[in-house]
Amino acid sequence: MISNPEFAREVEFMQQADSVIDDFLLAEMVGEIHAEKVQEWKDAEAEPAKETPVIPLHREPQQVPWWKWSAGTAAAVTIAFTSYITLSPIQVQDTLSQTLRGGDASISEQPSRICFENFYAGRSFVMTQQPSQAIPRLQQVIDCEVRPYFKDASKWYLTVAYLQANQPKEAETIYQEITENPDFSYDITWLDKQKISWQIRIAKWFGKDEA
Repeated sequence: MISNPEFAREVEFMQQADSVIDDFLLAEMVGEIHAEKVQEWKDAEAEPAKETPVIPLHREPQQVPWWKWSAGTAAAVTIAFTSYITLSPIQVQDTLSQTLRGGDASISEQPSRICFENFYAGRSFVMTQQPSQAIPRLQQVIDCEVRPYFKDASKWYLTVAYLQANQPKEAETIYQEITENPDFSYDITWLDKQKISWQIRIAKWFGKDEA
């Protein structure tokens, strides 16, 4: 036990001084560490972040806008219809109209039996894809003195025959006569008109006219 009061005060002073020094050194060290960390943070912020993107396992379904859906549907329908009228064959009727089948236009009543023979033969050759046989016969029918119905029907068959023979220019000429005649009497469906018009156009664009 220290009995000298003066010595005891000196010891206490030294202890306090050591404590102050230790606190000062600790504070200085902490300050240095803090400064280093602050600099590291600044350097990290200066560089662009390189993070690996996180891909969710389950994505929420995205709704397609109605106008995109409508446009896609319209495009699909257009392509399908164009393919159909391009590849689908032209229909050639195997029967005449109801009034003619009723008996008021029998062959015996007509001026020339050969015209009707050519008419039926020409139509049969068109139906069997023999345009070289059909074309001259149908041309003769058009020049015959027969009812307009047979002339008009022959023009339609002749248009198809020219297209079968890869003669789109001739087919177009006859078809224009059909479309420009307001009194055309042979019934042609709207779909067959679209087919023949489009197929003539395709044949002119990509085909080889053999005429």
